[in-house]
Amino acid sequence: MSTYIILPLKFTAPVHFGDASGGGGLDAVQPLCRADTFFSALCSEAARLGGQALDKLVQKVNHDEIAFSDLLPWYLRDGTYEWYVPKPVISIPSKEVKVESLQNARSMSSFRKKSKKRAFLRAADLGLYVDDLRYGSASLEEEPPFGETISAVHFNGRTRTPYSAGSYFFAPSAGLYVLVRLENRSDWEWLESLICLTGMTGIGGRKSSGMGTFRKEQDGIILSGDSDNEDESTLAELLEDREADCQMVLSVFLPAENELEAASQGAGLWLQRSGFTWAPGMESPVKTKSVYMMSSGSCFSTRLHGRVADVSTSAVNHPVYRYGKGLYLGVPK
Repeated sequence: MSTYIILPLKFTAPVHFGDASGGGGLDAVQPLCRADTFFSALCSEAARLGGQALDKLVQKVNHDEIAFSDLLPWYLRDGTYEWYVPKPVISIPSKEVKVESLQNARSMSSFRKKSKKRAFLRAADLGLYVDDLRYGSASLEEEPPFGETISAVHFNGRTRTPYSAGSYFFAPSAGLYVLVRLENRSDWEWLESLICLTGMTGIGGRKSSGMGTFRKEQDGIILSGDSDNEDESTLAELLEDREADCQMVLSVFLPAENELEAASQGAGLWLQRSGFTWAPGMESPVKTKSVYMMSSGSCFSTRLHGRVADVSTSAVNHPVYRYGKGLYLGVPK
């Protein structure tokens, strides 16, 4: 039986997690680090450690012994951790509900507008969200203030032109967590150490400016259905629910070649993912191959495996890994 562990991360500096696939520039940032960015940072740190660290990480991921979610928001409220997951991309047939007053009609309309804008839900509220879609009710609370985006103007010394770049500052009571699936619990000790080492270097963009550094907020939390935390007990239940008609992926996802037809029948947003790589001896970073992947929150009728792609080019003499494995919740409908 798989073991699922939550590791909450506290960022010690602002972050730059961009999303150029959405048409944004350097000033477009988000409170979300996708799993492929996180995995690339782990691979870079493992490569610096030398030995067999990188091969061990990649092999265990390829053999489905380890899987990661995107880095998703947590919020500490009244001493209790709230764990947020992506809003599922699902279509729920609405039931005809009699509107008793103009005020109720306005409330239902307001909910639908806010629902389209929100990106995350508390894990324990997934069922409420589905009911709200079905009945047009508005029982969910609004997203908490995870942080704020600040844009600043910088100067490019090479081109001698100014440019604007955004940074995301997490609130003192907020951060991101990674959800890890392990087939062998003994892997957790070295993997947690690797994640903590990566936090000293940082993840995301503009690391040379000191952005993206983090530490663990607390030790990893093993999920259990007996937990007193409502979100944790819900996650433990839904992560094991392979029978649900809707399986929501919690990580950016790259279908294997034999899964393309099944993936195309799912519901989700396709993203173009690209980046740069660098290794000692190279004068400057070089661009890697671009791939199209499905965003977290995408939903399928079954749990697809996904794959890790090598996106290196002839400009580098080593593999460059793009993570696209699936980690799923069964969404109650």
